[in-house]
Amino acid sequence: RNLLDSAPDQWAETFGIFKADKVTPFPAHDLPLARAVRGEASDQVELFFRNAANPEGIFVASTGRPLRDSDHRIHGGIVVLRDISLHKESEVELRETNERLRHLVAEQARRAQQSRILAEMSSLLQATMAVEELYAVIADYFERLFPGSPGAFFVYSASRDDLEQRSSWSDYTALGESSLIKPAECWGLRRGRAHRLDGSSARMQCAHLRSPLNSGAICV
Repeated sequence: RNLLDSAPDQWAETFGIFKADKVTPFPAHDLPLARAVRGEASDQVELFFRNAANPEGIFVASTGRPLRDSDHRIHGGIVVLRDISLHKESEVELRETNERLRHLVAEQARRAQQSRILAEMSSLLQATMAVEELYAVIADYFERLFPGSPGAFFVYSASRDDLEQRSSWSDYTALGESSLIKPAECWGLRRGRAHRLDGSSARMQCAHLRSPLNSGAICV
């Protein structure tokens, strides 16, 4: 009785009994045995046992019932413990598998959507009658391909000494960037390949990106 009335952290230290999260001490008064001697029944209460003899711990399902005499008075309790560690491991594996499948399905849906957008854009680009229409198509479809990511489309000037902004999307102008950049200001142009900045460091940031970036950028 004194043990049942003790603090739950004392129970955890003495018997190593925790909730299913493996870290929260199981309250002594809610244990199936404690409930049984109070005259309460409990079914399939999940407990986690871990102690020095079993540092890995085991999951058990506990069921408790009060013991009564012929006069229906409570004189004890009985508890049945069933090891469900393998079942819990299977549950974790199933959740992880389902989560991976969910991400895979979402990624496939995203790629399929991108393919549809690119196909539509390609069809419209081939049907454009003027350069200005081309710029408008690019802005519209790049906003769909990169939702929430500001961007702009630049074209070399006739002298090829600089590049002029011809279209933009997702409020690119709010970034305060210049509408005119020099080829030497862009690592992508200087290297002849896509240049990506992950946003974690200002190193290798293109000079035409006037302010430090927190979310990254890519120049193609």
